[in-house]
Amino acid sequence: MANDNEAGLGGSVWTNDMNKANDVASKMECGSVWINKHGAVQPNSPFGGVKSSGLGVEFGEEGLLAYTNIQCILS
Repeated sequence: MANDNEAGLGGSVWTNDMNKANDVASKMECGSVWINKHGAVQPNSPFGGVKSSGLGVEFGEEGLLAYTNIQCILS
């Protein structure tokens, strides 16, 4: 049911069973999944959405790559 929509920015799994939480989280179609919390965005972790939720990624090394251009100089 969690994947049955066009949004995919973030989701959370709430349980005391960490094995089940990780299993469910790995199947969720969203950019971030929190276990037993929600919205804990950290600047060192990439943050972005899938489906209709945003374009690209911010934060983390992956987010910094959006501001770079690769150049190869061959001689």
